[in-house]
Amino acid sequence: MSKVYILIGSVGAGKSTMAEKLHNEQNVQIISADEIYKTLPVKRISTKPYDHNIRNEILNKICEELSSCLKNDVDCVIDYTNMPTKRRRRFLTIAKRHNACIICKFLLVDKDILLKQLIKRETTNLASHVILQKEQTVNLYLKRVAESSPVLHEGYSMIETYQNGKLVDTKYHKNKKRFLKKQ
Repeated sequence: MSKVYILIGSVGAGKSTMAEKLHNEQNVQIISADEIYKTLPVKRISTKPYDHNIRNEILNKICEELSSCLKNDVDCVIDYTNMPTKRRRRFLTIAKRHNACIICKFLLVDKDILLKQLIKRETTNLASHVILQKEQTVNLYLKRVAESSPVLHEGYSMIETYQNGKLVDTKYHKNKKRFLKKQ
């Protein structure tokens, strides 16, 4: 039975780091929305890099890669930012169709740490008005994550919750707990 890891968290929460860790430790294939985006033959016309059409194209490619992994019995991890319930439902449906074990890693991060991460990614010399914009962006990211927290009845076998990189909670689906503990 293949495993599908679905990473949920805001920008800067550590999803790509977690994906790399899973790849290195368990040899899972990484399906990264950022890497797919880089391969698209699309020119950025607006300041919004993920417009509706591009987002759909990325989702379709993730679904194709996920299906391919599961057909070949390859474990994989999906690294996609700001994944609301409606979007991840597509991934869950594909995984269920292949009878995969679906493990959610829910990555939470404190606001001050997330703000530092975002500022660090941009540059080390930002003006105060730019920092204020970043803080408003962080508030929006955290709100979106809170509104789309994963729950077992979506179809997960297990949900692991991390706070600032540390595992703080694990929930098992009642019918899957025995299988997961054997692995």
